[in-house]
Amino acid sequence: INTIYANDRSISSFDVEHVPPPRSAQNYIAYIAHRECIRPSGVKMYLTRPGSSPELVTNLNITLNMSDGQQGLCGRSKQRPLLIVVEANSELPSRRAPSQDSLSSLPLRNLDTELPYAHYRLFGVGPSSKAAQRPMPSHYPLYEDDLSLSALFIDYVAPPLRAKDYISYIAELEGIHPSRITLYLSPKVEGGGVAEAQEIRKVEEIVTMETASSASERRPIMVNVRLEIDEYGNVRFGTKSKPLQRSFFSKTLDWSSW
Repeated sequence: INTIYANDRSISSFDVEHVPPPRSAQNYIAYIAHRECIRPSGVKMYLTRPGSSPELVTNLNITLNMSDGQQGLCGRSKQRPLLIVVEANSELPSRRAPSQDSLSSLPLRNLDTELPYAHYRLFGVGPSSKAAQRPMPSHYPLYEDDLSLSALFIDYVAPPLRAKDYISYIAELEGIHPSRITLYLSPKVEGGGVAEAQEIRKVEEIVTMETASSASERRPIMVNVRLEIDEYGNVRFGTKSKPLQRSFFSKTLDWSSW
């Protein structure tokens, strides 16, 4: 609720001097929770590390030194912020969204240049290999003549960047029930070739920012959406928001943690 941009309301900032010493992770969480009107018990903090996935802070007594002389530390820039995951039902009754007047007075962030993004392509697939399959229109297509291709800002995917975190975010963007989504990634090939996309079988598998940001228009993340079919064998896009019956789940896909 203390946003600094009108078009990126998930990022904020605060004066470190307002956090009481010792400046432990626990005190940062308490201060941020108070500013954002959320329960501290529903907050998890992650640290961003160069070249690796966000790291969950498990020791809340650890001291986070963010002095001005250490600009490289997590939390000192918009590119390496502290990541705060808020569990469901953690908002306090006093929490209020910023008014439209206050938002209109804020600057706009250049998202295209400041945030890393990944391309993805949607496919509607039937319950069997014999059923019809075809590209599925995205809610946010990049091109008028290629409606199944879209992109997402990786910073908007909740840490620690597991496959299930990407699935949840894509499901929210596209109005798809997450149980219907399977992800495929195309590995890099020397010489610029394109390899066969490989299914991510374990939803707990980490998909690093580096891997996701390499998903280009030519090698996007492939998103298969398991759909029901009509009497003619065509996939029905209108069934995408319904939970998938467990009998249709892949036996090789690990859904135990959902």
